[in-house]
Amino acid sequence: QDPLQTLDLYTVKPDFSAAPVVFFVHGGGWHTGDKTMNLEKGQNYAREGILFVNVNYRLAPKNKHPEQIEDIAKAFAWTKANAKKYGGDPERIFVMGHSAGAHLVDLLATNDKYLQEVGLTLADIKGVVSLDTASVNLLSVQGGEGVESQLVGPMITQAFGKDKKTLEEASPT
Repeated sequence: QDPLQTLDLYTVKPDFSAAPVVFFVHGGGWHTGDKTMNLEKGQNYAREGILFVNVNYRLAPKNKHPEQIEDIAKAFAWTKANAKKYGGDPERIFVMGHSAGAHLVDLLATNDKYLQEVGLTLADIKGVVSLDTASVNLLSVQGGEGVESQLVGPMITQAFGKDKKTLEEASPT
């Protein structure tokens, strides 16, 4: 196991049981970032009675698609299997991500392949919150001419390459 294939739990007060779960994936253009960027977010959610699962994943360029989404699917499966042990409701897991993390949770929630590989289905996700994502269609962003494409396009190439089929498969759209 890679040291980046980890997660942190922010558990709820002992008087909560069957708390909703937020499964959070950090951003960073698929090549940087870390779950520690969301320490305060995790603490705040837990204080409000929500089990917060803060996930890391292997980064580009060393790790390219589909390794990152496979890490997220495995972490989600672990969360589903263990939520109850930590006061969470395994039937109320909401996925949330920021930037590249938003892309990854969007992909997890729209392409059943990755959840099927870990014995789950799209129905195991109760909701999706995507924060600041420019990457629901990797082909259009990578090949575009706007500011967004200039900023995000090189990161997409680094994490996913340029193969059209790969980019289509990795696009939540």
